[in-house]
Amino acid sequence: MRFWRAAKLDKSGRPLWIGAATFDTHVGFSHTTAQITHHIDPDVDSERDKLLMDVQKTGNLAAVDWIDGFQEKLRGKNGGGDPYHTDGRLAVGVLVIRNRFVAPRPGPALGPAK
Repeated sequence: MRFWRAAKLDKSGRPLWIGAATFDTHVGFSHTTAQITHHIDPDVDSERDKLLMDVQKTGNLAAVDWIDGFQEKLRGKNGGGDPYHTDGRLAVGVLVIRNRFVAPRPGPALGPAK
């Protein structure tokens, strides 16, 4: 999965993140460029749904809204030439941070073992 932070904030001033998730099935040669690349599972919705279920299990998924018809082309090939199919829906998840991770304080510098 990949995430990109949007330049704009939401109506409440919170950062917006755009993401994409695909399941890589193997490494091979691109069907279009013959360069080495990763190949994806054609059912791109299954990885989207798995990601949502995994985040829901953490307790940090406050809501999910669906945008029907977001992806107009329901079947096709990606840039590497791999086929894909989708239901065309976009999931918009709202995350809440219940237990913020606090980075540990730096400890003493460790030198070579004596």
